[in-house]
Amino acid sequence: MSETQLFFDAIRAGDLAAVRTLLDQDAALLNGKNAQSQSPVLFSIYNRQKEIRDFLVSHGAVLELHEAAALDTWARVKGTPRERRGSCQELFADAFRLWRSLRCLEISKSPNIYMRKAQI
Repeated sequence: MSETQLFFDAIRAGDLAAVRTLLDQDAALLNGKNAQSQSPVLFSIYNRQKEIRDFLVSHGAVLELHEAAALDTWARVKGTPRERRGSCQELFADAFRLWRSLRCLEISKSPNIYMRKAQI
């Protein structure tokens, strides 16, 4: 059994001593993921292990947006919406350019499709 699996099993069982020991051995477990791509914090929330959840957060677990929302700790989310606005605008611009390119490709190919249907 892998160390990651042991770590998540300890969280599920509510064994705080085992969680501490495993984190002392391998600090990377704090922000690792299990086979279902769940972080230790999210896994502890799902398994109602409040003491372990608080321990992980107090030891610096990096929270994703949905985890911060579940914990009601918005201050721990990196960057405010205003700070992230530039990257969101860039992402939207990239998505729009991709959509426009695909739309142009679809329009340019559509006459060929109609021509093929007409020949059949």
